[in-house]
Amino acid sequence: MRIYFVTAGLKEELTVIRDIQPPNILCSYWYFKNRQLSDLCDYLGYKPDILLDSGAYSAFTKGKTVNVLDYIDYIQRNSDYIQQYVSLDVIGDAYLTWMFYKIMKYHKLNPIPVYHYGDPLELLHRYIECGEQTIALGATVPIKNKTVVADWCVELKGLFPTVDFHLLGSCS
Repeated sequence: MRIYFVTAGLKEELTVIRDIQPPNILCSYWYFKNRQLSDLCDYLGYKPDILLDSGAYSAFTKGKTVNVLDYIDYIQRNSDYIQQYVSLDVIGDAYLTWMFYKIMKYHKLNPIPVYHYGDPLELLHRYIECGEQTIALGATVPIKNKTVVADWCVELKGLFPTVDFHLLGSCS
């Protein structure tokens, strides 16, 4: 299991990261889209393993969207600093999420696909049929009862024991 220190790039967070130097951090494109990850690593004084998330949920909560081509460009420009990146997802639209995954693949990227709570199981099968061994799980933040989320994760792991799941947006 890998644990990621999540940062939105706030000064307080970056000070802590610089002091404790966690090996893995998760950065949201939504918060870092106007910053180069080389500058982040220079500020931190080391180069952590960075998992880049699209920040789709953050954008969604602000009534905004993330442009898939801008996200792709950012990944390509910062590729020396990103170990993995999550596909751009769309809250409430499983099929557009699938299309963004396919667009990223078309651009020769290898994103971690996102499967949302409540999405048709058929889409999870599609990702697995594409050979994906790691799949991010999303759309659980609004669920107040975290036992429901935990049960869903256990159910998916039981159905797909060879898949590694990465739960997004959870600190519970």
